[in-house]
Amino acid sequence: MRALAFFTALLLFAGCSTAPVVLTEMDSASTITLEKGESFTVSLYANASTGYTWEFLRAPDKRICKIAASRYVPSSTDPYFAGAGGKKQWIFQAVAPGTTMIRLCYRRNWEKNVRPAKVFDLHVEVK
Repeated sequence: MRALAFFTALLLFAGCSTAPVVLTEMDSASTITLEKGESFTVSLYANASTGYTWEFLRAPDKRICKIAASRYVPSSTDPYFAGAGGKKQWIFQAVAPGTTMIRLCYRRNWEKNVRPAKVFDLHVEVK
């Protein structure tokens, strides 16, 4: 009985908070719907030591969804681990109602006539 009460309280508590929304490569070609002021993170694998970087082919319309921050998070706990990959992350914030699109590509910027190794597309709707 005590375990049931604890589990019920845990579910109620979990329902009161909103977990941060983190989108990955698996979420490419999807749509996210937000309320004004809400935020989400796009977190994509990256390894700058290979020459590849993520770059915007289509940045979001700043009047609808702005980039609040961006950072690189190494996978290794040792920051001097040469050649290790990590995650490139962008935090976006919904600014005003509307729709916009985000398109990122993972490529070497000196290779001009080569298809990107990866593409990430996201449709953003702000209510």
